Amino acid sequence: MVAPERLAALAVQIYLLGLDLDPQLGQVWIRPSGKRGEASIMIGYRGWIALAGVPVHCQLVYQGDDFRARFSSDGGLQVEHEIGPGGSEVVAAYASVTIDGERRVHVIPQARIKKAIDEGGRTWKTHPESMIRAMAIRELFKTIPATPKLTAALKVDDMTSAQVDPLNMPPTIGTY
Repeated sequence: MVAPERLAALAVQIYLLGLDLDPQLGQVWIRPSGKRGEASIMIGYRGWIALAGVPVHCQLVYQGDDFRARFSSDGGLQVEHEIGPGGSEVVAAYASVTIDGERRVHVIPQARIKKAIDEGGRTWKTHPESMIRAMAIRELFKTIPATPKLTAALKVDDMTSAQVDPLNMPPTIGTY
């Protein structure tokens, strides 16, 4: 059972981020931790997209897909992806966004995906595709100019990953 004061603090954080707790939207969840009365926020890939404020593309690459990622002469990462016959294993993921006319792409290779699934919690085992998408988008967002809400969300996510007490949020969370 999550302590009521913890739920209230997390609800305020979710509100300040501008995310919706409705599970049908898949933006954010309150995840109980192993400690009695404790919980943290888990931002889903749809929540990361909502925080971006611009269209974001995220794609999983399955075994059997034709996929190439390479740097182009203009310095940007370019991906070519042709969906194959429908393999079951995710071998890569990528997310892209266009900001100020510049397309940014981030690719997550298979080794990082396998490590995240092996070291991740129960959610990585039950919903690996959603977690892989969230990881790709979150890491893409670390490479783009951040809005205050995106910066705050990355801090919340970093604290959740490091098991830091989310009640002690940095003051920037409420300075929009």
